[in-house]
Amino acid sequence: MAQQPGGGGGSFPRYSGTYSGGYQMQNLLSVAEFLVSNGYSRTAAAGIAGTIAGESSGDPEAVGDGGAGLIGWTPPGKAAPINPIVSGDPQSDFNAQLTDLLHYNNTSGPTRTLKGLSGDPAAAADYYSQNFERPAVTDSDVRASVAQSIYSQLGGYKADAGFTQYSGGADSGSSGSGSSGSGGGLGGWVSSVWTGLKLGFDTSAGEAGSPAGGLAAVANVSDTAQALVGLTAPFVKIADAVDWFMQPSHWMRIFCGIGGTVILGLGVWNISHVGGQAATTNVSVAGTGTTVPLSAGGTLALPIGILEVGLGGALMFVALHNLPSTVKTLPDFLSYLQEEISKPHDAAPAPEAG
Repeated sequence: MAQQPGGGGGSFPRYSGTYSGGYQMQNLLSVAEFLVSNGYSRTAAAGIAGTIAGESSGDPEAVGDGGAGLIGWTPPGKAAPINPIVSGDPQSDFNAQLTDLLHYNNTSGPTRTLKGLSGDPAAAADYYSQNFERPAVTDSDVRASVAQSIYSQLGGYKADAGFTQYSGGADSGSSGSGSSGSGGGLGGWVSSVWTGLKLGFDTSAGEAGSPAGGLAAVANVSDTAQALVGLTAPFVKIADAVDWFMQPSHWMRIFCGIGGTVILGLGVWNISHVGGQAATTNVSVAGTGTTVPLSAGGTLALPIGILEVGLGGALMFVALHNLPSTVKTLPDFLSYLQEEISKPHDAAPAPEAG
């Protein structure tokens, strides 16, 4: 059985196994209320709930495709600080996973930016999917209608101090080992500064539960304040770009993109020169000139061209999809591909009703 969550208050939102429209909406609302009580904006909490709907439908006992729990921890043993997360006791598992969710958010992406999101909850769901969940198909776990529904239900909700739980350490937004993509680091720090400036200079009333504009009473300062906020935006983008290039898995994608483009081009060239002469070029090997084939040409053009197009296409596919942050070397990459190919894949879900 899972350990009892520790730290903070002693209560949790209640678990409900009731489905509505294909989702356990009461659980998703409870997750959002828990997040608001732990410092998340109404928009961020609803967006996260909208993504969880696509991961598990809000069922803490969900198991499948190598993952388990509300956000589909893969493998389930990566959930922390409480494990196991699926013990057969839904309420206890729900409690444990709420605590683990805070820890996951604090160690898997730019948490400060996430917690301060405002505006469209569907956009917040996209942000959480892209920067924290990082599914193989971007935004495939986002359920915009659920995010909007939870956002509406949170209207007027007051944070419950009893829901305040383990925070997973300092809210640094650093990149965790279980995910790929941009972490906290420089980008997270600059983003948090930008978010702080934006909140401080915001002259609007803001959404329920969010900090009031620091300059709301000084109308004449609005233009200058907004200009200062605008000046910080390029630095946020630059810092995020630097963070992106600091991830080894992203370099692996870059190399796959370059290699895939070259091999795909050679494949197309070969297929278009079926029956022609093989092209050659002189290269120096060990100080002596030797002639090596640049591409097959002739009778071998078709089979080699097909092979090159297939390999190049596979590399391009990898380049256009996220890799786990644990992929740092070529052996890591090959092991990841072998694992993905060997694992069973479920059939695609039926499309949602309009």
